[in-house]
Amino acid sequence: FTEESLTIPQIVLGDVVEVKTVEGKVKLKIPPGTEPGALIRIKDKGILSLRGKYGDHFIRVKVEVPKKLSSEENKLYEGLMSLKDKKKGWF
Repeated sequence: FTEESLTIPQIVLGDVVEVKTVEGKVKLKIPPGTEPGALIRIKDKGILSLRGKYGDHFIRVKVEVPKKLSSEENKLYEGLMSLKDKKKGWF
């Protein structure tokens, strides 16, 4: 089990990230709309069992919330908020 911190755009739009596993780094596709706290499984990339088979590697998704925004980022988030007000939900 590991945790991967992703940005809000990565969570919303999806992305491909590199994840460290026991066997080395692998590329992991993050599906669009992944929920914070979700568990993503990478089959056969975990620890080798006594029976000679590899287990699965699980990644817990965390959201990296920015503490400080540039003026441009702030305007973009304000634009998203105004869109939210026009619709019933964000997504």
